Amino acid sequence: MLTNGGRVIAITSFGNSMQEAIGKSMKNAEIISYDKKNYRKDIGQDLMKLEKVKS
Repeated sequence: MLTNGGRVIAITSFGNSMQEAIGKSMKNAEIISYDKKNYRKDIGQDLMKLEKVKS
């Protein structure tokens, strides 16, 4: 594949908990492959902090 510029991919997952859904999304992000791939590993962590505050 030859591209010019950046790429944005949205991955959405469902789970019995927020942590499970985030884990599934991160696993799927690792499966996707292309040259010079870069992605954030902290996605969803802000939501996990909010969930703890609500409990």
